[in-house]
Amino acid sequence: MLKFLPEDNDHVIAIKAIDCIEHEDHIALTAMLDKVTEGEKNFSLYFDVSEMTNWDVVEIFDEFMILLHNWGRFDRVAVVGVSEEEALAVKIMNLFVPGTLRFYGLSDEKKAQEWLDAVGE
Repeated sequence: MLKFLPEDNDHVIAIKAIDCIEHEDHIALTAMLDKVTEGEKNFSLYFDVSEMTNWDVVEIFDEFMILLHNWGRFDRVAVVGVSEEEALAVKIMNLFVPGTLRFYGLSDEKKAQEWLDAVGE
């Protein structure tokens, strides 16, 4: 399940993944991002995967495709998680997408938010 989180900064979109993400969630997320970012530029994405379970290859591919589809709309993407596999997935995705994609451990959640808020300063 994906949930949009409240965010104080108007150029940051914050999303939290809870439990398992289904393919339908990715379709809904793409549609929502299209609507939220319509006509706007320079958004950053905060994506919390710390409560996500059961990653699989299809989900990782879907995440990658969402990043590619929306990359021109995002200056930065911060992924917050807890596992080495999540950090590795971010490193691999970063090789294929333009821009900046970073992984932060759950204890560095505030640093991730500060990094995203620093865009344009």
